[in-house]
Amino acid sequence: MAAGYDLVVKLISLMAAEATFYGNMFRSFNLISMERCLIDILLTCCFICYLHFHRQAYLR
Repeated sequence: MAAGYDLVVKLISLMAAEATFYGNMFRSFNLISMERCLIDILLTCCFICYLHFHRQAYLR
Protein backbone atom coordinates (compact mmCIF):
# COMPACT_ATOMS: atom_id res chain seq x y z
CA MET A 1 0.00 0.00 0.00
CA ALA A 2 2.82 2.42 0.88
CA ALA A 3 4.54 1.68 -2.43
CA GLY A 4 1.38 2.77 -4.24
CA TYR A 5 1.36 6.10 -2.42
CA ASP A 6 5.07 6.61 -3.19
CA LEU A 7 4.21 6.12 -6.86
CA VAL A 8 1.35 8.62 -6.58
CA VAL A 9 3.62 11.20 -4.95
CA LYS A 10 6.17 10.76 -7.74
CA LEU A 11 3.44 11.07 -10.36
CA ILE A 12 2.05 14.25 -8.80
CA SER A 13 5.51 15.79 -8.50
CA LEU A 14 6.15 14.94 -12.16
CA MET A 15 2.88 16.59 -13.18
CA ALA A 16 3.72 19.64 -11.06
CA ALA A 17 7.11 19.90 -12.76
CA GLU A 18 5.41 19.62 -16.15
CA ALA A 19 2.88 22.31 -15.17
CA THR A 20 5.76 24.55 -14.06
CA PHE A 21 7.50 23.94 -17.38
CA TYR A 22 4.39 24.89 -19.33
CA GLY A 23 3.83 27.89 -17.05
CA ASN A 24 7.34 29.13 -17.86
CA MET A 25 6.63 28.67 -21.56
CA PHE A 26 3.45 30.73 -21.15
CA ARG A 27 5.45 33.57 -19.67
CA SER A 28 7.36 33.57 -22.93
CA PHE A 29 4.06 34.47 -24.70
CA ASN A 30 2.79 31.00 -25.65
CA LEU A 31 -0.95 30.66 -25.00
CA ILE A 32 -1.20 26.97 -25.96
CA SER A 33 1.16 25.99 -23.15
CA MET A 34 -0.98 27.87 -20.62
CA GLU A 35 -4.03 25.90 -21.74
CA ARG A 36 -2.00 22.72 -21.39
CA CYS A 37 -0.86 23.81 -17.92
CA LEU A 38 -4.46 24.37 -16.80
CA ILE A 39 -5.46 20.98 -18.20
CA ASP A 40 -2.61 19.33 -16.27
CA ILE A 41 -3.66 21.05 -13.05
CA LEU A 42 -7.28 20.00 -13.58
CA LEU A 43 -6.28 16.40 -14.29
CA THR A 44 -4.07 16.37 -11.20
CA CYS A 45 -6.96 17.60 -9.02
CA CYS A 46 -9.29 14.97 -10.48
CA PHE A 47 -6.69 12.27 -9.88
CA ILE A 48 -6.19 13.34 -6.25
CA CYS A 49 -9.96 13.38 -5.66
CA TYR A 50 -10.29 9.93 -7.22
CA LEU A 51 -7.54 8.55 -4.97
CA HIS A 52 -9.08 10.15 -1.90
CA PHE A 53 -12.56 8.72 -2.49
CA HIS A 54 -11.17 5.36 -3.62
CA ARG A 55 -9.19 5.15 -0.38
CA GLN A 56 -12.27 6.07 1.66
CA ALA A 57 -14.26 3.30 -0.04
CA TYR A 58 -11.38 0.85 0.43
CA LEU A 59 -11.13 1.57 4.17
CA ARG A 60 -14.83 0.83 4.78
